[in-house]
Amino acid sequence: MPGYIRRDFPLNRYLIDFGASRTRIATNGKFERTVPSVLLVSSQDGRILAFGEEAESALERAPDNIRVCRLMEQGRVADPDLTVAFLGALVRSRGPLSIVRSDLTVTVPAQFADYEREALSNAAREARFSKVRLVEEIVAHAAGADWASDSEPAAVLVVGAAYAQAGVLKGGELVCSRSLHARNPIDGAAGDAFTANLRRHVRETFGLHVGRDQAERVLLGSVRTIRAFDESKGRAEEIALTADAVNAAMRDPVNRLSRLLSETLDEARAALGEQARAAISRRGVLLTGGGARLPGLEEALRECTAEGFVRPENPDETAIRGLLKMEARA
Repeated sequence: MPGYIRRDFPLNRYLIDFGASRTRIATNGKFERTVPSVLLVSSQDGRILAFGEEAESALERAPDNIRVCRLMEQGRVADPDLTVAFLGALVRSRGPLSIVRSDLTVTVPAQFADYEREALSNAAREARFSKVRLVEEIVAHAAGADWASDSEPAAVLVVGAAYAQAGVLKGGELVCSRSLHARNPIDGAAGDAFTANLRRHVRETFGLHVGRDQAERVLLGSVRTIRAFDESKGRAEEIALTADAVNAAMRDPVNRLSRLLSETLDEARAALGEQARAAISRRGVLLTGGGARLPGLEEALRECTAEGFVRPENPDETAIRGLLKMEARA
């Protein structure tokens, strides 16, 4: 019978932390996997050809009849239909019965407007999730670090791949939040901004082009000597980047992060009183998100803001851990 759902099938509970670069998934109380937030779509009929790792591996070599699509652009859902397709592909990948009686809890960033939240909920229902719950990404990060369990105000700075967010919570509830995302990554304050600034530095200093992956490895401290391409000569050259080059690439994004945090703390002080700022100064600011892994970021922010920072272990997984903890308490 169409629309009939057998009640003896087990309920699948999906927890998803959508990110511009990576999406983290937990199922039935366990962290399951991290997949790239990428789809391969047929240009002819719109069919989803691949998602996740398989789609990401084709980023640089997809033929003209295949579109490489990201779920998030400038911190927004790029296309609701793609979100439906991604969720459907994700659920079907777990087996033929996994689509029956599935609930979804998903994070949403601070900059999402009401209509975007509703569009995401509708996309999840179209992908055949029975119930949909949206959780503020900042709240999920705070819960994952056990940061908002008491009545004192707590400040959180999330540095993602494509956007940054700052928020203040009290008693586990979000008091205020702000976000910073830019159409051009070089004007932003997230992980993509650090990468774009380093690539620009290499181009302006050496006249060479360096790939995104190599720039990210330099920022994460895994390499200092890289191969960059000289377009005028049509060949690659090896160059060594100093700590000063990395610091120069970090300067503008760090300044923007500092302003974002300062404006958020000022808003919290106006809402909660002067004692809120004093409580946050005593405790420090939770620094989390994938961009928080960058070596030297914590120190650079401390120098700019005069605030203390606390970075959790594996900060890129803090939000999904928070969803798991919230589900366990429900």
